[in-house]
Amino acid sequence: MRRPRSLFILFITMAMFIFMTTSTLASEISLAKNVDPTSPNIYRVGDTIHYIVTVGNPEHNTLTNTLKTITDIMPDGSTEILATDVVQEPGDSDSYDVYYVVDENDLQNISGVWRVFNEVEIDGTDSEGSIVKATTSKGSVVIKPSIEIEKYVNGEEADDAPGPGVLVGDDVVFEFTVTNTGDCTLTNVSVDDDILGHIGTIASLASGASQTLSRTVSATEGQHANTATVTGTPPVGDVVTADDPGHYFGENPSYRIDKTVEETEITAPCTLHYTVVLTNTGNIDLTGVTLDDSLVEDVGSAVESLSADGVLNVGEHWTWTYTYSVSQAEVNLGDPIDNTATGDCDQLDEVSDSCRVPIIQNPSIDLEKLVNGDDADVPTGPTVAAGSTVTFTFIVTNNGNVTLTNVSVDDNVLGHIGTIATLEVGASQTMTSTATAIAGQYENMGTVTGTPPTGEDVTDEDPGHYYGTANFEGLTPGYWKNHPRSWVGFNTTDLVGDVFDIPDELSELADDTLMQALNYGGGRDVIGAARNLLRIAVAAVLNAAHPNINYPMAMSDIIEDVNEALASLNRTVMGRLQATLDRYNNLEGDINN
Repeated sequence: MRRPRSLFILFITMAMFIFMTTSTLASEISLAKNVDPTSPNIYRVGDTIHYIVTVGNPEHNTLTNTLKTITDIMPDGSTEILATDVVQEPGDSDSYDVYYVVDENDLQNISGVWRVFNEVEIDGTDSEGSIVKATTSKGSVVIKPSIEIEKYVNGEEADDAPGPGVLVGDDVVFEFTVTNTGDCTLTNVSVDDDILGHIGTIASLASGASQTLSRTVSATEGQHANTATVTGTPPVGDVVTADDPGHYFGENPSYRIDKTVEETEITAPCTLHYTVVLTNTGNIDLTGVTLDDSLVEDVGSAVESLSADGVLNVGEHWTWTYTYSVSQAEVNLGDPIDNTATGDCDQLDEVSDSCRVPIIQNPSIDLEKLVNGDDADVPTGPTVAAGSTVTFTFIVTNNGNVTLTNVSVDDNVLGHIGTIATLEVGASQTMTSTATAIAGQYENMGTVTGTPPTGEDVTDEDPGHYYGTANFEGLTPGYWKNHPRSWVGFNTTDLVGDVFDIPDELSELADDTLMQALNYGGGRDVIGAARNLLRIAVAAVLNAAHPNINYPMAMSDIIEDVNEALASLNRTVMGRLQATLDRYNNLEGDINN
């Protein structure tokens, strides 16, 4: 490093190098080459130096000098004839102007100081013919001022983008190191920045010296560039300047997680299908990206939308798809399936998103009761002999979506049938109970009750019927039509409307006689269904009225049931009662007993 020197030293050195040599062989002569006193004492490359050459014949000299040539010798060796054949009497003096533009190539470094030398030479004779010669040389100091600035961004020489990455809001420290790289002291050194403004002023900076200024700002998002400029004032000439750019990238890393599930509810063990998307919503790439799920141990690999380089680039999204199997135990528990996906990366904290799929519990139970193998939900059911064994079968099925416990099967007549400790979804279990058949129409109701994991018990019931025969008797409508003399309590001319309640919709039947009713034909409409029922009902009434026929039903019950069926105006209801009475009417019997 060049040691700084003050201008004072330079001026002293310059003065020491201003010298003149005079050679006198016979006559005397004076020769001087000086810088124009109105010009500066220090010059810079490109400056013009104005020399004044003075040639004189001293007054005390007694001879006349004839100067053949006065020659100026430039630093590069070129010459210029200033005058020829100049005659000077004692006391005469002549001056000549010489101009020189300082050239970098002409400089000489003398003890660390740059100088440029110009010479002048005289060649002539005096009046006695003797040779007159003289030379002189002028040395001028030339300075080479220069300055340098180095701008650092958070300690980095960030001449090119992007420069250091700085989180938005963090400090960005700009350092401006100014160095006087020239050979003279600089003053009023101003450091400025095109974005930050004026940084500071250094009053004086010696040659080779450096000084650092700094400015701290908060980082903002995106790419930033600014240029620092330094300007210094040398002793002479124009200011020297330098600049240096600086860059930084304001990092604003961010990412978003979105988790979705295809299924909206769970009603049975199933597979849930999840999709998780991580999106880089910031302005820098993210590395070390991972995904975990609170329920799924292995979520698999992501599909990268832009590249497969393992880096979540700006604007890119990664997609994971995976499944989770819901068990019956979880359905029984009834709690919603909650799980959370958590994304992580090297640059940011974790992000999470959750999904909830509710479990809809539908506890339900079904009881199917069979009587001697028949689904005897309606009377009469199977016909069995009184005193024989009747087998009741209870088929219990869990037709809900949760496991049931403490499943109790009961019958309103038979009592407690049994208990099933646990009944899984879709499972069935069968229980049986037997009893001795009794005479007449029999009905009992089976009931099942089960306890789900949560909520109230579920229940179902199913009736059972059978008809126990015990020497009951009954004769057909054809018998009563052909044997009117066997009628008891009724005449063939009695009207249907006098025995049964005929609704207005069936009023056309009310005025028919009982004999006409025994001859009714059927039909597909309600009238036809009523005729079918009344034909069988008239025979049933005649059977119940006869003292020698042990009919299964009392006359009052027959009339009441027929009235209800007719009032329903429902073909099915009428047909069901018709079938029951018809079965009774076909029990046969001996009317003469």
